[in-house]
Amino acid sequence: MEEKEALSANEITEKDVLELGHSLKFANEIINELYHDIGKTVLNFSQNIDALLKESRNQFAQVFESFSKTVEEIRKDGEAIAPFLQKSNLWINPSAPIEIFAELRELVNNGNPTSENIEKVFIGFYEEDNWQLLRDLVDYWGKHPNFAKRMEIIRDALDAHIAGKYTLSIPTLLPQIEGLLSSLTGEPAGKPTKTFKAEIEKRYDDIIPSLSKDILLSLATSPILYGSTGKDSHYFTPEKFPEWLAHEGLTINQVFNRHAILHGVQIEYASKINSLKTFMLLDVICHLE
Repeated sequence: MEEKEALSANEITEKDVLELGHSLKFANEIINELYHDIGKTVLNFSQNIDALLKESRNQFAQVFESFSKTVEEIRKDGEAIAPFLQKSNLWINPSAPIEIFAELRELVNNGNPTSENIEKVFIGFYEEDNWQLLRDLVDYWGKHPNFAKRMEIIRDALDAHIAGKYTLSIPTLLPQIEGLLSSLTGEPAGKPTKTFKAEIEKRYDDIIPSLSKDILLSLATSPILYGSTGKDSHYFTPEKFPEWLAHEGLTINQVFNRHAILHGVQIEYASKINSLKTFMLLDVICHLE
């Protein structure tokens, strides 16, 4: 009886092994087939990725080529516009809408880039909808810590500008440029010409320098903004300053000289465009941070 039971157990064990072998063989076939399918999928995926990458590279190359051509066209247009901007003592500030550039290009192409027409372009864009673009610009400055501390002053100047009280907006904002530069650099205030020029040279990233950076560097030492009478200091009086400017080839209404205004020497400075320029200067300072 025990022998029969042992024999039966042996038979069951062999049968189980046989069935297990068949199962393993079947499983192996499934696995091989699965590996084959996965391999085909990976190969197809790899081929698709290669094709996609190749297509992307081609598309990127086309976009980059188109972008390069656009930048080159803008540079050429910028070179044509720059001399007229320089003559108008204006520049394209960092937050200026691209439409200003397009309209200036049209002025040059049509042969009408007079200083008066260029001023009208800038004023036209910023003055539209009750100076909304300028209001938005001031709101943007308020997000910067150094500007945030001065927002009450700046907003009062904005209100004065919108009300046409340029005798208030200009002398209110001019000192803030020096104060902001001092906060930015950690250097004591008192040398605005040197500090302004140095920080523009060092910090101002400009794609087309001739339209902005170069003009600002020129203004840094020009009687228009920061330049002084130098050795001709006897001209630094309300009566003689216009005479000195004429000798420099400038008219009094072209100038919003920081020193002359804040010392009470330049009295005829109040104009819409000069007031707008002070806001444009602050926009430049904001983008140096």
